Amino acid sequence: MKAWKIAIAGACGAFGGLSATSAMAQANQTFQLAFCNISAFSDVYVAITSKGDAQRWNVSGWYPIPDSGCTLVGTFPRDTVYYYARGSNNAVWSAPDNDQNGSSQCVDANKFFTASAGVPTCPAGQQAVRFKMLKAQTNQARVTFTLTGGK
Repeated sequence: MKAWKIAIAGACGAFGGLSATSAMAQANQTFQLAFCNISAFSDVYVAITSKGDAQRWNVSGWYPIPDSGCTLVGTFPRDTVYYYARGSNNAVWSAPDNDQNGSSQCVDANKFFTASAGVPTCPAGQQAVRFKMLKAQTNQARVTFTLTGGK
């Protein structure tokens, strides 16, 4: 009977180790993304394009970034997201047309939105803009990106 209890305890310990390993593997599959605004512009908002799953990408916005401050936008699948930001006085942070790593996506400039990325034409009320690529390194649990300019 004692040997049976030891075997069960060992199996539970092994399962607990697998659960911890599984949790660590899951944590390594995502990263947190924060944005800071140290630019001269106010009323800054960010839109994000990220993986929904292995076959699908999503685009969503607008996440407010405080003037002279930072905010956590969310947790995203590793390792690549794309961002587009806009602020007062027509300030824009976007990928130039010749940026091979940029991504053209549809956004709704007037309200919060979420949609499938990569649609061939933008729906009514939306416009195509160029998103910049942002990558998280394998060991980064959190990426903080700083928006600058205008000073």
